[in-house]
Amino acid sequence: MYSHDFQDLMDRFHRMIPANVMLKDKKEIRGYISAMDVRSGLFSMIGLTVDEFHDDLAISDVIAVEDIDYPIAAGKSFYIYVDDERGGHPEKDNEIIVKSVKEAQHVIEKCREEGADIECIDLDHDLGNYEPFGGDAINLVYYLIENELFYPIALHTANSTGHDNMKQVIERYWPEEDV
Repeated sequence: MYSHDFQDLMDRFHRMIPANVMLKDKKEIRGYISAMDVRSGLFSMIGLTVDEFHDDLAISDVIAVEDIDYPIAAGKSFYIYVDDERGGHPEKDNEIIVKSVKEAQHVIEKCREEGADIECIDLDHDLGNYEPFGGDAINLVYYLIENELFYPIALHTANSTGHDNMKQVIERYWPEEDV
């Protein structure tokens, strides 16, 4: 399972920790991030194999950075909390906190693969630095509609316009008992 954590990519660059990076074209690279320009969205990697150098890779083309082991198993139920800053609900022992739309999609797919239930998906709207990894959280709502995955949704965003937009889409497509 991969994370889509922009901050993780930056941390690996600053601390010189190797990264596994998967690009949208499904190309996987393992190596060290040698240069990063956040403003232009470009970075370079030096591969761990001899003479392998990848230049001008676009951050927006990254769909995955390094492995994260989520405790997903059949028969369990999970509460997915999507937010770039807040830490969720400490009292929930079944909560998985993700920071990007792409990471949330991977957790949802992992739940489906493993036969785990999704109790609720709790959404922020603006995902700040994680926006390059799938956009704002309304894109997750559209992903769920496209895949006919009408899990219960909660909204905790402080963005009133984003909240209203997501609420209108959810009310239009979700069965009434899950709104």
